[in-house]
Amino acid sequence: MSIFLLLVICSLLVYIVLRAYYLSFTHDESLSFKIITGDKGVARTANDHYLNTWLMFIFYRLFGGQEIFLRLPNILGFIIYSFFSYKILIKTKNIFLMLLGASLLLLNPYLLDFFSLARGYGLSLGFGLGALYYLFRQESFITYKQYILSLSFSFLFSLFSAYSNLFYINLNISLMIVFLIELYLLRKNKAIQLNIKRKVTVALVFIFNLFFLFILINQIFKLKNTSELNFGGQNNFIDNILTILIHRSIYFSYYGEQFWISIRQMVIAVFAITIVYQICSNKYSSLSKITIMIFLMIFATIMQHYMFDATYPPARSSLIYITLFALLIIYLLSEIYLKIFPKQYVKIAFNLLVLFLLCMPLDWHFIKNINLKYTKEWKLDSNTKSVMKKIIELHENDIYKGRKITISNHWHFEPSINYYRIIYSMDYLTPANRNAIDKNADFIYCTQEEKEKLITGDSYFILSDYKDTKTILLEKFTYD
Repeated sequence: MSIFLLLVICSLLVYIVLRAYYLSFTHDESLSFKIITGDKGVARTANDHYLNTWLMFIFYRLFGGQEIFLRLPNILGFIIYSFFSYKILIKTKNIFLMLLGASLLLLNPYLLDFFSLARGYGLSLGFGLGALYYLFRQESFITYKQYILSLSFSFLFSLFSAYSNLFYINLNISLMIVFLIELYLLRKNKAIQLNIKRKVTVALVFIFNLFFLFILINQIFKLKNTSELNFGGQNNFIDNILTILIHRSIYFSYYGEQFWISIRQMVIAVFAITIVYQICSNKYSSLSKITIMIFLMIFATIMQHYMFDATYPPARSSLIYITLFALLIIYLLSEIYLKIFPKQYVKIAFNLLVLFLLCMPLDWHFIKNINLKYTKEWKLDSNTKSVMKKIIELHENDIYKGRKITISNHWHFEPSINYYRIIYSMDYLTPANRNAIDKNADFIYCTQEEKEKLITGDSYFILSDYKDTKTILLEKFTYD
């Protein structure tokens, strides 16, 4: 089974690398590119995912500005994420639960998007799962050495995660609380003894973690003062995070409105049942830890909303909840399998239920949405590379006789057009901007809706009509 799991991971890695190579650079990725090429207006904003920006800068200097090189940090993020997924799943004693865990952790098409993009989300997921792995490495820590090593590595990975995506500060804070609970229970049960030296060591690990955490918290206050925390929703956690994550995970498929509503109700019901089960249970287990982690993460997100007067974070910043819920399902079903069903025929029925009702639909949904062109979050950017190559082709045919070419565009395309202008050395093209559409430009790249509002007469013709994104490239008639 471990070989099968490795084959799945290797196949996914190939898929992610292909997407990193083929996908057109997106709006937000191009803002990251602006940062690493010295645009101080974008640096230190919410678009600056520190660790990702730093790694992008290094790879840019080493290999150049092609998409796949700028996306390398998040490809590495997937390697980290899949490594810890493997480490968690391989400990599952039931092959069907391992398959389910792989489907939940590795085959969510929305989550996988971010390992092929030059943003901090893939890195934060990889390091975030690493931090969780060290929390769950042992069901219960037997020795002080096990505890201090897991504590140290978990904090380190969660800091890397937070420096990749500020929202993961909540993960770090939640981990601190759970590890303190763990320490209290270990001392209460006399599993480990703490002398002065050990107490000082634990304290130093927490102090080290808090030092680097406060740097990020200070940055959040700066972002609050510049209104950089207003990208998301204002309603509540269920509407602005849970519901949207379900919508995004459905990806470009459509199964009817009742489907996603039912999924939302099931998620809430499973979490509620797990809480009740944990209250009634006397055992502190991995399921207890993940239940507390999810509760703390939700509480921290809500408190962050009120403390910093911020919106609830957008779905791409909240991807860790997909991972957390996947782990909840894995540990919950593992306990059910081991404790509630003693008879063999019941276990067989349980395995088939997991396979046919959960694994196969999740796997089919992923296969249905495999593509090398779109991302759910930035589908509008899917054809920008094609647009720029069209302009290059026309320029190489000397249609514009060596003069400067002008382009006007929908505001969303400004950073990605300028990114391709730089890496394709298109000095003959004037930089894109976010101004209103200029009806005198040589090219106009806009949405179908904008095109309908343009009164251009016979001065433009449609060079390319991208029906998948409802965008149009217009070229101005040239007269000799």
